[in-house]
Parts: sequence; structure tokens; C-alpha cells
Amino acid sequence: MQYTLQVSFIILNYNGVEDTLLLIDSIYSNIKSVTYEIIVVDNCSLNDDQTQIRKAFPNIVLINNSVNLGFAGGNNIGIKKAKGEYIFVINNDTYFEKDNIINMINCFTENKNVGAVCPKILFHNPKGYIQFVHYTELSKITLRNKLIDYMLPDNNNHNGREISPYMHGAAVMVSQETIKKAGLIPEIYFLYYEELDWSELIKKAGLTIWYEPSVTIYHKESQSLGGYTPMRTYYLTRNRLKFTLRNRQGINKVLSLLYQLFISIPKGILLASVKCNLPQIKAITIGVFDFLFRPSLKQKIKI
Repeated sequence: MQYTLQVSFIILNYNGVEDTLLLIDSIYSNIKSVTYEIIVVDNCSLNDDQTQIRKAFPNIVLINNSVNLGFAGGNNIGIKKAKGEYIFVINNDTYFEKDNIINMINCFTENKNVGAVCPKILFHNPKGYIQFVHYTELSKITLRNKLIDYMLPDNNNHNGREISPYMHGAAVMVSQETIKKAGLIPEIYFLYYEELDWSELIKKAGLTIWYEPSVTIYHKESQSLGGYTPMRTYYLTRNRLKFTLRNRQGINKVLSLLYQLFISIPKGILLASVKCNLPQIKAITIGVFDFLFRPSLKQKIKI
């Protein structure tokens, strides 16, 4: 199939119109190396974000969801509408200062079996400090991993392309061919762990995930959720268990579930109890309950 555009930017907006407008402006101001379209999916914002976006940028594709479909569901709506050969899923609380996106496309064309390519992701504050250049593998049982050089200043120590075991959900380019082989973003999580699960699907399809250092975005981090909240704790608790169930096999699956249910989660409850943090205790408890007794739950939960 011939595509008329090279790149479709997919931007999910939820009560973040100011960030979204700044991102779109940064795309128009900086991205010159590729042909592209911008698709904004408004995930049922509480305010009239859609009107402001349409007024500021009448030429973009704007999709209004009548319900909040979560990270995966919202982005998948945009992906299905994309006309570009390459799809760039990017958080609305990011922005560009330079271009070089053509190099992400070159990564697909110059290497066999590339399924996804991530740019260098630096923090907006403190400016120029590293958020993502590479992940380590998730451990088999505890599901722990780390971001290489996280929160260190970018001293150009990661200027070579390399394979990463996982993509970063804040900014990732996939091809239409990737979608055909690996499928859309898994929608069972609503929030958090989707990009890890999608990474696993991409690898199971025989494809690789790459880091492209010549493209940089800046990330404001968790603008839509306001940082560390009971809601975040709920989804991380529930979805880590979901991820284990889907992506660990045999004895590793059993041991990982036992570790979380009888070591990691009780430890989290104990620490919250010491601090008398009842909202966190509630969030952890409901997360476990929903994993055990409401496994098909997809909608947003109020904690």
C-alpha cells in the first residue's frame, strides 16, 4: 500500500490543552524533514479543550471521544485514522526544539525487522537531564528494571543507535507494518504498562525496538495526573499483576505473582500505614481486588 504521508503524529489530550497547543506549535515550527499530519484525540476532557484546539489549529485532525478510553484506547483511535506510513505516538506534555525525524524513518529502512524507534527523551525540568536513552531488561520475578543514566545530564554519551528491550511510552514511532504484525496497543490496562506490553508483542512478532539519539524531545512528565497520586498507585499495582499474567510463563509467572501478592504489595501497604496514608492503602487494596475479581475492567477508576 502506498501512503501519501510519511508520518502521522498521534497526540492524546486529556485536560491538557495548553500542553497540547505547545506541542503542536513545536511540531509546525521545527519538523521540516518529513511530510506529516497531526491527529489529536481528545479523551473526553472535562473542559472545552476541543474548541480551543480547533480554533488554534484548524487544519489538524481532531477526534472527540465521548468517554475516556485510557492511554491505549485513545491512541488506538488515532492510529486507526492515520494515513502516514509511520505513526509517531507522542505525549501531549512534550515538545520539539529540533527536527531530524527523518533519521527515525531511516532506522526502519536501514535495519531489518525494526518494529519501533524511540527518540532521546530529556526532561523539561531540569532541562537537558536524561529521562530515556535505554532500558535494562525487566527481571523475571520482581519485574524490576531501570532507565540507563536516568536524571543525569545529557553529556552526549549515548549518541549511537542501539536496541532497547522496551519502548518509552512518551514518544515512539512504529510503522504500519508493525501494526499489522504486532497489533495495536493493548487496551486492558487503561493507564501504565501498555507500552511494556506492546513492546513484548512487537518482540514476539520478531521485531526489534531501537533508540535513535539524533532526535530529541523534552518531556514535562505526568502533567495530566499531577505526579504521585493514589490513582497512579492503583494502576501500577493492578497492571503490574496483569502484565505478569500476560508476559511470564511457567514457574516464573507463579513466582512473580507470589512475590507481588505476598512480599511487594504487603510491603507497600506497611509503608503507607507507617505514614498513615489511607488513600495509598486504599489504592493498593483496590488494585489487588480488581486484578483478582474484576479482570476485564477497562474504564477509569476513581480513587
